[in-house]
Amino acid sequence: MKLLSLTIMMMLMGTAHAQISLTQVNEFGENPGNLKMYTYVPSKEIKGIVVLMHGCAQAASDFDDEIGWTKMADKHGLALLLPQQTELNNTGRCFNWFEMGDISRGRGEVASIASMIDHVKMDLGSERVFISGLSAGGAMSNIMLATYPEYFEAGAIVAGLPVGCATNLGNAWSCMSGFQFPIPTTQQRGDAIRSAAGSFNGKWPRVMVVHGTSDEFVNYKNAGFIYEQWKNVHGSEDNVELISLKGVRHGFPVDPRNGCGEAGKFVLDAGFCAAEAVAEFFLSK
Repeated sequence: MKLLSLTIMMMLMGTAHAQISLTQVNEFGENPGNLKMYTYVPSKEIKGIVVLMHGCAQAASDFDDEIGWTKMADKHGLALLLPQQTELNNTGRCFNWFEMGDISRGRGEVASIASMIDHVKMDLGSERVFISGLSAGGAMSNIMLATYPEYFEAGAIVAGLPVGCATNLGNAWSCMSGFQFPIPTTQQRGDAIRSAAGSFNGKWPRVMVVHGTSDEFVNYKNAGFIYEQWKNVHGSEDNVELISLKGVRHGFPVDPRNGCGEAGKFVLDAGFCAAEAVAEFFLSK
């Protein structure tokens, strides 16, 4: 059993209540990562699929309407696919973004998520797929963009980590603090994505990075690392966007006063609706 310290679990945990009903999908193909799968499908024409990756100590049901995404799904005709971690995999219910057996193409958790996407695409007949996540879920979203780039049109990493930053728990601590040794060059950060993608030679997904400048758990430096990493892969900044939220701490930004989500543990009333910004970025091209 993979273990993650209680401290990391508490630092990356999120809000824990649900207001809508998700549909659990028990059979979706190969599941080497032993993950659970949930969906939300609005009652209108589906224009795309958004994979949402929750944070530690959360469940899929904590990461839909609470952060404003079901509203975006209903507005834009976006089906939501929500993978869910299990305590058997990780006692803190964190996606294992630092375990090589779970972040290498065709193995573990990333392979399970790919199976879920294949299932939903076939079921809904939609080819447009996007991905976003918070913190540990943001790190795994970034890894999915790197290991399965052909699956995604775009992705958004909220308070996440760069690809290649950690391959064990010790690395994870350093990565969260914004430190790697030896310190990689921007080229080496880009190479980490290219290496994870294997023989991929297609169009890379567009990437948005959202991070609070006062993040006390996942150092804001990581936002710059992710931005530079993907800018190196794309060869320019045209398809990479960084949103820095001045003074905002660790969490998913919402704007309850304007009908976007509700504040809770690591769901922050920042006067900024990240779900809306991300949805608009996804559908901008």
